[in-house]
Amino acid sequence: EVSLAMEQVGGYLNAYTSREVTAYHAKALKGDLALLVDVLSDIVQHPLLDQAEMENERTVILQELMQSIDTPDDIVFDYFQEAVFKGSSYARPILGTENTIKELTPEMLRAFLERFYVPSQTVAVASGNVSHEEHLAAVKASYSKGHKEQDVSLDTPRYCGGIHQHQREGLRQAQVVWGYEAPPRQSAESFAMRINNLILSGGMSARLVYEVREQLGLVYTISSFYHPYQATGLWGVYAGTSPEKVTKVLEKTLKHMRDLADAGPTDAELDQARQQVQAHTHMLWESVSTRARVIGEHFVHMRKIVDPQEELQKLCAVTKDQLRSNMQNLLKQRPTCSVLADNAVMPTDAELAQWGAVLPS
Repeated sequence: EVSLAMEQVGGYLNAYTSREVTAYHAKALKGDLALLVDVLSDIVQHPLLDQAEMENERTVILQELMQSIDTPDDIVFDYFQEAVFKGSSYARPILGTENTIKELTPEMLRAFLERFYVPSQTVAVASGNVSHEEHLAAVKASYSKGHKEQDVSLDTPRYCGGIHQHQREGLRQAQVVWGYEAPPRQSAESFAMRINNLILSGGMSARLVYEVREQLGLVYTISSFYHPYQATGLWGVYAGTSPEKVTKVLEKTLKHMRDLADAGPTDAELDQARQQVQAHTHMLWESVSTRARVIGEHFVHMRKIVDPQEELQKLCAVTKDQLRSNMQNLLKQRPTCSVLADNAVMPTDAELAQWGAVLPS
């Protein structure tokens, strides 16, 4: 009935969970705003949590988990996250484990909803051809009162790090993730982090992609990433390569990191990164769905509405010295490395030290 309500008006309904946010989102034509809000608020506030339905969904989630485990370039990021924040909730996979999925009960879900799905933790966002007054009226009409506020304090993750190999027979490639703890979302350094990402892997002409893929042919895919959280963050480089080429890929990765830390980017690289971030931001905000997601997540973390022009100004104001300092701060840390392969050839401690990596204890 929920799906039919949306599909009868040509809309769609979906949801996603990240490390710190769960979102329920729907999209339809302007005249169906009240329906969108009514359906979403009903899902959030009044789920049936029927035992039989839950058993059906349990099997679906278990299939999703098995699919993730069977996808090397997917599961290696769970291994990496676990190594970085071992012992905290941030180390756990979003999908859960086979045991946690099997043990989950309707009562456990209800307790979770009562704790987290409360007004102070909820953000309702509308984007597109809709007025604030219309949206506010729809939310007021659909969202019930009387919720009891709960303690929603979360643990603060502690960075662990270390180099970990995960062997799986029959894999022809090695999946490699190398990285460090990074600045949190609200840090001023997060802007330098994003620009450095563009310089390293923001296109076919970026440093890592151009040399490691285009010139040396060591990989099909290599990319750096930055995952900011409220209290901390993650920065890393992912690559898929042959087991015997892992050492070479890591050598080149660390070389470019060290070059950025020592000399910073060239003027041409910085200009290109500024052009890229402007284009990406403008194209991002053209999508009403993406706009709603960005506004909602930014408000959850920062408690303020994101201003894309202000974000652009801060990104474009990042200097060479800030980029150098940002990369230097990463390289001062013990790295985290997760490798999933049949039999990968890993670098020695002497090689890592020669390339400028701090050896993990």
